[in-house]
Formats: sequence, structure tokens, C-alpha cells
Amino acid sequence: MSANSTSAWFYQQGGQQCGPADAETVVALRLSGGLDDNALVWREGMPGWVPFRESELAVLAGVRDLAVIPGAPPPVPSSAEAFVPRQVRMRPQFGVPIRGCLGLGWRLLTSRFWPFVGCFTLVTLILSVASQLVLPSFFLVYPLMGGFYWYALRVLRGKPADIELIFEGFRRQFAPLAILNLIVTAITFGIMIGIAIVVGIVFFGVVLSVGSVEALDGLDRGLGAGMGFGIFVLFVVAMVALIVPLVYLQAVGSLATLLILDGALDAGVAMRLAWQATKMRFVKVGVFFFVNGIVSASGMIVLGVGVLVTGAWASLAMVCLYEEIFGEESGAYPVRSA
Repeated sequence: MSANSTSAWFYQQGGQQCGPADAETVVALRLSGGLDDNALVWREGMPGWVPFRESELAVLAGVRDLAVIPGAPPPVPSSAEAFVPRQVRMRPQFGVPIRGCLGLGWRLLTSRFWPFVGCFTLVTLILSVASQLVLPSFFLVYPLMGGFYWYALRVLRGKPADIELIFEGFRRQFAPLAILNLIVTAITFGIMIGIAIVVGIVFFGVVLSVGSVEALDGLDRGLGAGMGFGIFVLFVVAMVALIVPLVYLQAVGSLATLLILDGALDAGVAMRLAWQATKMRFVKVGVFFFVNGIVSASGMIVLGVGVLVTGAWASLAMVCLYEEIFGEESGAYPVRSA
């Protein structure tokens, strides 16, 4: 098979449509490294854009003449736009505007209500099925949520965004996202098991202490009341000890997910950068993710399905916070620091 000698070619380079050019020119550009095998090409008569490696140009054997063609090629699919990783860094003096992030997140949600809610519902359903199988939930949560975050971030930045971007976490950076998922899951289980062990030791210690003295006359009622109060205090302390680290773990995991997709970072590098940002605004970041969790869960009061709306809203607010912390310094920030 040889390239059509009477057709001019258009090609994708750096996310832009270029051409027309003759076949020899496009092939020479490929051989010089200006294009790769995944670059999209098109000529009149083809139903759509195809990767260079699948086109006639890949087996070109001679020079072809350029011909002027009527019409224009179809638009390059936005999902095929070449991805160029950003050199992600924290903005100087970034803030954590809770109301600003929630407000902008709500405006984003209402601007594309059904696409956002529909995508979040699909992700939630997939994760619900995965959780029943147990093992997939150890490495699928962050790739799936990362795709939803990436779709929202593209919308926030005013760039082309198709719904299919919710699977971006599987098309690229799956390994770092899966590793991040495993690390966060392991730490979560470690925290829960550690607290359960401590609570169990203290609880049985209280029971044994009461049992050793309950034979003393007149002390049964007082000891029972004291034991009840001690168990209540123990429960409160255990909940605080569980919730606080999990809130900060969620903060680091969520920010690291977008860092991996936005800057093509490894899981370890992304977690360190996310933790560095969290430490700089430790209290405010903790409050933000605690409030955001309440917002997400609040939808449960509306027949349970309301969480699909509030969950999407909370996720968009988190994306707004990411843009406030790690967005381009020269950009027009939608969320300003307090």
C-alpha cells in the first residue's frame, strides 16, 4: 500500500492542526522527530483522523506531489490533544478560602449540572461494585476519582473537556495513581487497626479494674456510673483520633491525585508536595476537608440520592482548592486568597 499521490495531508503537532503538506514532508517530519507514531493525520477521503502508524504514510516509498483539495478536515478530537505535563509548583502565599472554593464549585456544578452529576454517579456506581469485590477498591478509587477531577479541572481552566476524560486515570498515569491508592488504603487500615487495639486495651483495662473492686459494699453504683462515663470519653477520644488523621490523609491523597495527572509526577513525589502544601496551611486545610466531607455527606438526608449532587459539589470544591494552591501563577485565578 502506498500513500495517495494526489492528496494533501493535515497533521496534529503539539495539539494544533497543521497543513496542508505533501506526504513526503509529513514523513520527513516524522523521521526527524517532529512527529511521533501517535500523531494524528488526515487526508481527503479518509473518514477521520488516524495515528501516523496506522496511515499510508507509515509505508511511504517515494515522493508524492501536493494537490490542492476542496473542503477542510474534520476537527481534531479534543480527547486526542497532546498532553504536555505542567511544571507544578505551589503558588506563593496561597490561601484556603473555604467559602470561595465551595461557591465556585457550586457555580461549576450548575454550569454543567447533568454532565457533572452523571459522571459522578457513574464513578460512584463503579466504585460501589468494586468495593463488593474488595480487592479492586485497593487500586481503582484514585484512577477513577482522578479522571473526574481532571475533567473538572479542564472545565475550570476553560479548556476543551469531554466526558470521556473521566477515564483519563486509566489512559495515562495509571501506575502512579494505583500506587497512591494502595499507600493511602494501607495507611487508613493501619490507623483504624491501631486505634482499635488501643481502645480494646483501655476498655478491657477499665472492665478488669471495676471487676476487681465491685465486691466492695456501696461502690457498685458509683463504679458503674464512672465506668459508663469513662467508656463515653474513650469513645470520643477514639473518634477524634480516627477522624483527624483520616481528614488529612484525604487531603494529601486528593491533592496528590491531581498532581499526578497535572504534572505527570510519581506517587511519592506527588504525596510529598501535597503534604508540604497541607503543612503550610495545616489548620485551614483540615477545616476545609472536614467541612467538605460534611457537604458531601449532607445529601444523604435527601432520600440518599442527594449525595450524588453534594458529592459532585464537594469534589468540584476540592478541584478549586487545588487550582488555588497549584494553578499557574500568571493565570486568572477564580478563587482568591483571603
